[in-house]
Amino acid sequence: MDAFTELLWNSLNPDNKVSLFVRYIDITTGAYETKIVNKNK
Repeated sequence: MDAFTELLWNSLNPDNKVSLFVRYIDITTGAYETKIVNKNK
């Protein structure tokens, strides 16, 4: 999850980066994990 979030964040245009919301959902169990990245943090 962390590696995927970092890949997405680094793929965004730096001039347009504000925040990124990523959610991984296990369709078998319904369990989920959420990651939020903000440019200013």
